[in-house]
Amino acid sequence: MIRLEKPNVDRRLRGVLEELGTGCNRFLTIVKGAGGSASTKTKLDKERTKLCQRELDHIATISRTMKPLVTKNTIKEKLRTAQGFLKKIRDLTDDPQHVLPDVFIWMISGGKRVAYQRLTARELMFSIVEEESGKNCGKVQTLFLKVAFQEFCFLIIIRGRPYSL
Repeated sequence: MIRLEKPNVDRRLRGVLEELGTGCNRFLTIVKGAGGSASTKTKLDKERTKLCQRELDHIATISRTMKPLVTKNTIKEKLRTAQGFLKKIRDLTDDPQHVLPDVFIWMISGGKRVAYQRLTARELMFSIVEEESGKNCGKVQTLFLKVAFQEFCFLIIIRGRPYSL
């Protein structure tokens, strides 16, 4: 993150805004170039793609226009705006419905599943294009497994006790 005490903060923020605009434009060219089969996309998929394109185009435009306006006097305001961009992009990455199922890693002992770990497919996805691959793609990971057990809880009012098991 950019610290306000360091020298040339305004120049660094201008560089970050330039990189943000370039990254948004690169994503937009990838999405427009990979139209895919229209028959496999639902109306929700098409509308979500339009929303993402519109938001990223808006962010890229504002970051380009904001870049020359960054000075030492306006750095805090522009930094707050850039953090707003980050929040918008993070909100766009949360998909309401998962395209790929999650990956489950099970530990089996004596033919029974005793522990597991759930991983999202988005984190593991491989792609030649760096922006499309997952953050844990091709990396060795340490996984802490969760115990797989079923817990049942029966709550009853004292008056209903004779009816319980």
